Amino acid sequence: MFFYAPEQGADLFHFAREFVRDLPDECGVFLAGLNAPPEPFVPEEHQHAPVFVLAVVGLGSEAAHAQLVAPVRESMPGFFELVTPIPYTALQQMFDPAAPWGILAYEKAVYLDDLSDEAIDVIVRHQPRKASPLSFLPIFVLGGAYSRAGDNASAFGGSRDIKDVVNISAACATPELLEADRAWVRAFWSDLVQHASGVGSYVNFMSEYDENRVRAAYGVEKYERLARIKADYDPNNVFHHDANIPPASPAT
Repeated sequence: MFFYAPEQGADLFHFAREFVRDLPDECGVFLAGLNAPPEPFVPEEHQHAPVFVLAVVGLGSEAAHAQLVAPVRESMPGFFELVTPIPYTALQQMFDPAAPWGILAYEKAVYLDDLSDEAIDVIVRHQPRKASPLSFLPIFVLGGAYSRAGDNASAFGGSRDIKDVVNISAACATPELLEADRAWVRAFWSDLVQHASGVGSYVNFMSEYDENRVRAAYGVEKYERLARIKADYDPNNVFHHDANIPPASPAT
């Protein structure tokens, strides 16, 4: 993980947009806006401070990983970093402290075909406006096997041409902070969606299940196919407390 000051955000995203294109399948990439954790690897003067992060996960040898991140250190060095072998289970738990039990939360997300200059401008402008130190902007970089699968190969929402999923997540300890950061999420999303692939997004990143957004998340063909399946297995729509897809009518 490479950490950057807020004023480096635009340069980081422009660099990352090019850097990820040549990465092999044996790695994962993650971008984020967050507050630096109070962990030993973070210099004390930077703990709790707002930062942007570029995380590069290598699944090969330590030497291969060093080669993988060499362009980052050469062209976009962070002002501090954490580069270390880590068990996969520990990797999965790294951001758990950002969502402690009992937290108040709200989120919205968008699909981006690419990190365009316009989208980057929105991200670096809105990210500093959050109120809660736990509110979080994870950006999932897609590619590899995901991008090579057919759009209709599974029920998973979204085109396989999508390059990034941007999740704007408010995580707040008090109702007052939630009110402020829910407004932050909505304003951020409203500006970013103008540069997105429609209003659909990954349904697990929806706090409010607007039917039009759920339809857009899957696309017309997949949504209608899932509605027909729902009619067979759940014609009374018992399972509806989620990003609901109502069962298709018999005439459909």
